[in-house]
Amino acid sequence: TPIGVTVKILRRISRTGTRALVFDICSLKSPLHDAIGDGLRKGLRIASVHPMFGPDTTALSGRNILFCRTGRRDFSDEARALFEPTTARLVPVPLKRHDRIMGYVLGLSHMVSLVFGRALATSGLSAAELRSFASATFTAQAKVSSLVSAENRDLYFEIQSENGATPAVLDGFRHALAEFADAIASGDRVRFKALMESAKVFFTGVGTR
Repeated sequence: TPIGVTVKILRRISRTGTRALVFDICSLKSPLHDAIGDGLRKGLRIASVHPMFGPDTTALSGRNILFCRTGRRDFSDEARALFEPTTARLVPVPLKRHDRIMGYVLGLSHMVSLVFGRALATSGLSAAELRSFASATFTAQAKVSSLVSAENRDLYFEIQSENGATPAVLDGFRHALAEFADAIASGDRVRFKALMESAKVFFTGVGTR
């Protein structure tokens, strides 16, 4: 269900006075804030969930499912209980923090893959020729980019355009690219290595907090 349609559905459900537990599974949450808040004020049991995988997933082991906490009136634990018997990793997150995180987890990762694919598409070289010379790194990145480019284009546009965090994320992307480009253009080996090291330090620290 497109994000814009989800807002309308939530508002329609809010008018029914249902006692059922209601939750969306949208990739972005900020467009839904008002509709969720309105439903909560009307006494509905509304939650917001984000499975971090697509509909083709057949096993939940190792998969993340996010449960957005909405504040004082919060039914995320009820939604979470539906998934407790599974092997998925159940992760709480404040509703208002969700989209900033998704700006990087979804927005930036998608954009890197799309830009990689676009750069190849305009290179004047064929995919077949590049595959015949491919390194392990190229093969891995090309596989991800190929999968991303074949996804739902309307959904991927909405993930970028409907997220208020996107401009800052893209500014960071441009800045990082410019840093590497400047180091290369100036022949600054020390700067280039320092930029690589900063990423290594970041990834080494992931999961240690």
